[in-house]
Amino acid sequence: MKITALFIVIAIVITSLMSLGKSTETKNINEKSFKVRDTITESVDSSLLTKELLVSYLLHKKIHHPEVAYAIIRQESNMCSNLFKTNNNLFGMRHPRVRPNKSLGDKKGFAHFEKWQHSVDDYKLYLEFVQGHQMTREQYLSHLDRNYAHAGYSEYLEKYFKEYQELID
Repeated sequence: MKITALFIVIAIVITSLMSLGKSTETKNINEKSFKVRDTITESVDSSLLTKELLVSYLLHKKIHHPEVAYAIIRQESNMCSNLFKTNNNLFGMRHPRVRPNKSLGDKKGFAHFEKWQHSVDDYKLYLEFVQGHQMTREQYLSHLDRNYAHAGYSEYLEKYFKEYQELID
């Protein structure tokens, strides 16, 4: 029921923007602009997901430390792994048992999502659950090393921060 209402609201917003002739909205990030396409709220097939569209969605959903989320995705699924293809799971997340989530359940040991956008939405719920949105980037990376993956995991992520920055520049 909630999903149906969400889709109706999204359809109304998209229709309104189209009638106004708006095809993009601009968000300022570090004194630079990054265009967010209206299509990010639509159901985009996983096979059509690009780095640019992914970053647009991360920014649209106001994911705290979006560069970290982007790096996790690049490290875990690179938007092309079997887990991503079968489960729409960008982050390599397990089906959570205690926190609010968007997962449809456990499939092959991992969270399964209706579409890739729900994987990002679930990650945002995870951030809120662990209070990651209140941590500095360094604190959050330390949290990932202790609780999300393994010691030293954040070192694997650092190589993707520059790539993320280039996408928003």
